[in-house]
Amino acid sequence: MPLQVGGRVWLPCEVKPGPFSNERLVRIELPEGQWVGFVDTSALKEAIETGSTSVLARIIAITENDVTAIVQGHAFDTRQVQASTAKVQPVVPLSP
Repeated sequence: MPLQVGGRVWLPCEVKPGPFSNERLVRIELPEGQWVGFVDTSALKEAIETGSTSVLARIIAITENDVTAIVQGHAFDTRQVQASTAKVQPVVPLSP
């Protein structure tokens, strides 16, 4: 499935327990630093409490090597992240 603006992708992340049972503190390592924020467990590929998984994001821009996406959560700084196209995984829709 090709990447496209408006499409959803999984971004690799690390999670820790959040303030509520349905929230996790998420950290995404990026070339220019990191993205840190809280997300609902429904935005995680695996609703784990601690460890490595992926978080849902929507693509808002694409270049040859990078995607800019908005993470489905509440960021400490900005909801936008820029990641290498090699690091993202498109969300495959469920078959009817």
